[in-house]
Amino acid sequence: MPKPAESITHRIVHEIEQRVPKDVPVFGVLTDKTQLHTNGTPPNVSQIEHALREDTTKIAQQIRLKDKKIKKILVTSVHANEGKSTLCTALSLAFAKQGQRVLLIDGDVRKPELQLFFDIPNTEGFVDVIMYNADPKTVVQKTPIDKIFLIPAGANCIHPPSLFRRSNAGRVLKTLESRANMIIFDMCASENFAEDILKLIDNVDLVLCVYNPNVTSLKEFSQLVKTYTQIDKPIMIGVIANGVNEDMLENTSITSFTRFIHLDDLKKTPFTGRASSPSWRFPHIPAALIFTLLTLFFLIAVGSWFRQPLIQFVAHQYTNWTQPSTEAPAVTPPPPPRVEPAETEPPETPESISSEPETASDATIMEFPAVESPFVSTHPYSVHTESFQQRELALNYVKQLRQNGYEAFFIPAKVSDTIWYRVVVSGFPTEDSAKVVAEQLKRQTPDNYASYVRLPYALWLGGFTSKADAERFRQSIPENYAPYVLKTQPKQGTATYGVFVGAFEDTLDCAALSQRLTREGITNTIVER
Repeated sequence: MPKPAESITHRIVHEIEQRVPKDVPVFGVLTDKTQLHTNGTPPNVSQIEHALREDTTKIAQQIRLKDKKIKKILVTSVHANEGKSTLCTALSLAFAKQGQRVLLIDGDVRKPELQLFFDIPNTEGFVDVIMYNADPKTVVQKTPIDKIFLIPAGANCIHPPSLFRRSNAGRVLKTLESRANMIIFDMCASENFAEDILKLIDNVDLVLCVYNPNVTSLKEFSQLVKTYTQIDKPIMIGVIANGVNEDMLENTSITSFTRFIHLDDLKKTPFTGRASSPSWRFPHIPAALIFTLLTLFFLIAVGSWFRQPLIQFVAHQYTNWTQPSTEAPAVTPPPPPRVEPAETEPPETPESISSEPETASDATIMEFPAVESPFVSTHPYSVHTESFQQRELALNYVKQLRQNGYEAFFIPAKVSDTIWYRVVVSGFPTEDSAKVVAEQLKRQTPDNYASYVRLPYALWLGGFTSKADAERFRQSIPENYAPYVLKTQPKQGTATYGVFVGAFEDTLDCAALSQRLTREGITNTIVER
């Protein structure tokens, strides 16, 4: 009779093998002792080595036995917090013990942790190499452990998909091949980046998918594995289960283990496949639940017993209430009339504006006549660069473009009942000038789908003779509106710097935003910019 830990290990392996393709090996199962984070603090290397030495040594041996040519390993999972970074560190220790020179790369740019395990600074790293063309060899850091080196995540990345889409991401791995015998790539969770991770798979030998049954359902995990196995590349896909504990076997009717129990398990054991007569035991029911059920049963019984007397009592009281009283009621004078205050619309705050942006289809639109531009020359063309579903990401990208010298802003737009924030660069008088900037952005970011569009109308908030005054005024407008500055030449007066909000195809599209600005007390005019 196997021990409980062995039983749950066999059960997990059996269930995974039933769901994933047959040629996908399960390299090992790590029990819940791998959950080493305490109070949100990652463990140090010595804690990881002490807890996982035996398990990860076996896994490392299994990987080497499967194919001795495996050199570049990419580790991913469905969701965050499944133990990827801890596993990467433990595997690096195991391979180093075998005499391998190991290079760790922290590609989990949203939540980098590898540098915390080794207590080294997160200076230049993977993001700097990909985004800013830093030399890969200069960002490699030596760790306190012999034969283990690390490339940390590096600079903040506001849009991870654009990072992984870059063609030089794969070239970096090839460049670093000569630096180590084994490269372990700690990748972001695949829940939002599966397609982008596929672009890196061409340059690795093994994709390790980490499965933690406390975080991810087996259905989600099997879909991820099938996604990677369906690509037409000679790359091995492997599985490691993490966070397994004995409670999953103690009570299969309550724990998270229920999500991958099948009816076939009632007819055969998962270990031998032979038919067996199931030995059932009554599942443990908490005492509090038993007490609650008994109390409820008692109340129902008492209510049924006294139902008829209670109905008679209520009927008697109702008869007394409906009988006319012989006493003259005390008359009190009516209160003096009171004028109710007029109902006013509560003012919106910038936070409420950003939570549900209003589009032309959402508001009660008043008709706007065609407008004549107050400027001698217009700038009707813009360049649409990216689109985001989160306003914060769009705003961060706008700030990044402005730091690079582009006058950028975003426009909320509803597409199939979903709000998208389109980031655009504006201020081009001709189609050719906009096309030049679009091509320039594409060269800087190869996967950028920058394209020029004609958006002649905008909301003009005011003009200033100096750019500094215009910038100060722009900063006084809530950043939720993403105001921007364009140099203009009015038909009357001197050259000014105009502050604008939005860019639209026609005046009707401007209406909702114009009304919202007006309600906020921000004077605006629809103009042909």
